[in-house]
Amino acid sequence: MHGSLSIISPRDSSSKDGYNTVHLSPKAFAHFFSWWRLFSGVMSIPLRQGSLFPSVERAPKKFNRHLATLKYQLDLSPLYLAHTYRHKDSADYAKRTTTITGIKARLDRLTLDLHQRKEEKVIILKELQTKRRAMHMGINKARVDFESTDLRALAATIPDMSPEELHELSHSRDAPEEVEGWGTKTIELVNDDDLDWIDKDDFVEVDVLLPKTEPVGRVWPLAYGSRFTYYRSTDATSETSMDKSGVPDSISYQFGSEDSHHCLMNALEGISILGETDIRPRERSVSFVRKATFRVGRDYESFGERTTRRCTTRSRRRSWQDTIPR
Repeated sequence: MHGSLSIISPRDSSSKDGYNTVHLSPKAFAHFFSWWRLFSGVMSIPLRQGSLFPSVERAPKKFNRHLATLKYQLDLSPLYLAHTYRHKDSADYAKRTTTITGIKARLDRLTLDLHQRKEEKVIILKELQTKRRAMHMGINKARVDFESTDLRALAATIPDMSPEELHELSHSRDAPEEVEGWGTKTIELVNDDDLDWIDKDDFVEVDVLLPKTEPVGRVWPLAYGSRFTYYRSTDATSETSMDKSGVPDSISYQFGSEDSHHCLMNALEGISILGETDIRPRERSVSFVRKATFRVGRDYESFGERTTRRCTTRSRRRSWQDTIPR
């Protein structure tokens, strides 16, 4: 079996019809990792199975045993990504406010393509002096691509919720009304007038209620990158090793090239993927650094020679002028 999971929400970057948003906070990360650990702890151990618990029912088929590959794909265009923290200092406690700082980025397009496949892993048992082979799902290919990343810093101060507001919300079953133009008058955009940078969800934290008073703050330009791409493939870098008997520990991969989804590894425009016959990225980087270092050293030596000639000429002119009687 070959599975795939894709989230695709593309559109034309020049259009103003809508956009995608992702809001990250410390408690959001903690909540996600707590949920993720449910699949890798004692909760995943099957209950009442084995020879001690005989049953007339036939054991169900294991889905993981038949799953050979699993591919993930994420394609969002455009995307607003915010990562904020809430904190308090002595001034905030005195004023009964909370400071929110973080960064926010706008990407014309974010693409993520991740491939997992079932591989054999050699486990060395030192106590028994033996080796065993076990199957596991490993990531063999990954690619992340950012297009036109506009990174900005965000800082704001928001008042704490009063006891009256807490009492009102606790007795009200209606959802809070959405206010149009929230924060547009109290949050300043430095060198910009695009109000899409102001989003109420950027100030939301898990288990924390927002007051009715709008925050006061600023959004500053921080950095910009036209494109960033990360690509990794374990196929080209896999190495074989020999044990004492001379038997290789290399694994022949049976899966990984199935057409189970619309792969973006080769579909990204303007960027070529390093093939098996090309130079590895590390070797290419080392070669580039060596050439750049040699070029800088050569320019430095030529600059030093020109400077020495200028100093010698000036000294000669001064000595010649000193001989002229005044």
